[in-house]
Amino acid sequence: MKKFNLRNLNKVFFSFLIIISFLSANLFCETAEPYKDDEFPQVFKDLRRAEIITLGSMPFITFTVSLGWSFGRVVQNGGDFGYFVNPFSKSTTSNFTTDEQVGIILTSLGISAGIGLTDFIYHIIKRNQKTKKVVQQSGTIIINPVTEDKDAVKLEKPDLPPPPDDNNFPPVPIEPTEDIIEISEE
Repeated sequence: MKKFNLRNLNKVFFSFLIIISFLSANLFCETAEPYKDDEFPQVFKDLRRAEIITLGSMPFITFTVSLGWSFGRVVQNGGDFGYFVNPFSKSTTSNFTTDEQVGIILTSLGISAGIGLTDFIYHIIKRNQKTKKVVQQSGTIIINPVTEDKDAVKLEKPDLPPPPDDNNFPPVPIEPTEDIIEISEE
């Protein structure tokens, strides 16, 4: 007789739960309606942008901070490159300590959050300056030529065939008719 094993029951339960969650998501989902331009305030859009920049820069910043931390270890130990931790090495002989790993993660998180916050503040200031500029114009709209706008992109005009020559047709004379109504000023 087979012995009842709780570990096998957990595996079956979680497998069943995962299968049901994937099936229910496909069976009961509806096509999402795209967002409208005015659905979210601009501040939320800016915060989302800052979040994406913060989380997107995290791996690159963490790599750079770990390299800097490794070079810091080398400098602290008198230039001995035996203390350098190669981030691509699979060896476990010269790894960072737990305190160093926490320091690297916190430093990279702070730098990434600083980059995201800087981008957030920059876009708010830039938008406020544009708004202030429009308000100061007191209702006058100024259209700048493409040559004066440094951010504009000038598109070249495509080569089109020449327009047909309308002078080939003789003029059609218009003859007056007797149905002309005269308007008199009284």
